[in-house]
Amino acid sequence: MWMQTAFLVGFGLWFFYDGSITYPRHNGRFAEFEAARNRGEAAEWREFAARKGWAGQDHPKPYAPGDIETQFVLGALPAVAGLCAFGWYLVGRRQKLTSDGQVVCGVGGQRVPITAFVEVARRKWERKGIAYAIYEEDGKRRRLTIDDYKFVGGEGILKQIEEELGKKKPAEPA
Repeated sequence: MWMQTAFLVGFGLWFFYDGSITYPRHNGRFAEFEAARNRGEAAEWREFAARKGWAGQDHPKPYAPGDIETQFVLGALPAVAGLCAFGWYLVGRRQKLTSDGQVVCGVGGQRVPITAFVEVARRKWERKGIAYAIYEEDGKRRRLTIDDYKFVGGEGILKQIEEELGKKKPAEPA
């Protein structure tokens, strides 16, 4: 989550830098070029830029105000997404999925004895690291989500539940 946040905010800052510094600086340089061209001192942009020491400046026209505004919009989108990812991290960091081998403590505070589990749905496990452990409580079936992406150790808890389920299955006749 930290890397995702850093990438998105950094990407947004890059757009903000272009919109607030790089593009206006280029427009200033282009205005200088236009003034020199009007005085008859410059014929081509590349030649003028090389003479001024503006290596890598290969954009022979100014940026429009809409281009600069676009940089700020494009900077705001990933920056806001990065801050949302950071907020998601802050909210989720206190949530835990734990097991002591006898009881599994879920994210919502539920405490489920490992013997209460009746089945496991693994259809999303390989692709997303998400499994659903079904348990019975007060005569009702309930679902506990095991998310190995979000909670370290989810795979170990899933194995504990599956081992317990393996003990419950009756032996097949020979």
